[in-house]
Amino acid sequence: MSEQHSETGESSAVLETVESTDSLEARTLNVRQGAFAIATTQDTLNRLRTGNLGPCVAFYGINRRAGVTFMSHVDGNLCGFRALEDRLSSATNGDLESFALYATTNYTMTARLACLALVGAAYHWLPLWLWLGLIAVVVGFGFASLLQIYVFARRAFGTWRIKLCTPWQFSGRVEVSLDAASSGGPDVPRRETVSRAESERRYGRLHCWVSGQREMTPTREVLNLASERDALREVVQALDSFQREYGAQALDPDGMPGNEHYRPKLVELVSKARAALASRPTE
Repeated sequence: MSEQHSETGESSAVLETVESTDSLEARTLNVRQGAFAIATTQDTLNRLRTGNLGPCVAFYGINRRAGVTFMSHVDGNLCGFRALEDRLSSATNGDLESFALYATTNYTMTARLACLALVGAAYHWLPLWLWLGLIAVVVGFGFASLLQIYVFARRAFGTWRIKLCTPWQFSGRVEVSLDAASSGGPDVPRRETVSRAESERRYGRLHCWVSGQREMTPTREVLNLASERDALREVVQALDSFQREYGAQALDPDGMPGNEHYRPKLVELVSKARAALASRPTE
């Protein structure tokens, strides 16, 4: 009997863990390279996550007073922060100074500084042009994004204080997440558990590097479409095809006995999609 209770307890614990993980994934918005996202406690997708950082930096913050969080996958583009600043200022009524700021990288500052020191020490053994080139590469990949973040934090948030949250590792991909619905701080960064291909799919770049940072939207991320308008158009076309194939009764609550469980949802979905399309300007 005790063994049965033990097995039942273990099964329940496993089930709760799976359900908890599924719940987190259902409200997670992946922030891609060269993009940013903003979330509030009321948003459906209010957990922000990024990874596959390489030389890039995850820059994120929490404003508990306004209930607003943000995450940016910074890749060294010096023109990337204007849109983020404007959106945060609008979301918090200008209260940017209340943000607690954090940054995560793949490699610790110790590793970056050690690499810079090694290249610097090679001055006597390398041609000058090669040495200068190596210095530029190390500084660019190791410190450009961090310097950019600190300058932006001072200008927009009025502070130099950014908490660096980087695991003690010299290699490997790091994943970090930030939950707007949580009363605590951001999750502790951890090694990515997914394959490199899956990491690229989640966090890879979607637009040209020189175009600056762009905001991630739930519709674009979840449906993987070029724009919200394309997403709505896909919904309408799919439902119209369904109705043409099965007749007008397909979306009639009394037209197809046995399908009552999904017909009302289809009716609601197509109505909302058409209304949203009608309210948007033509592209």
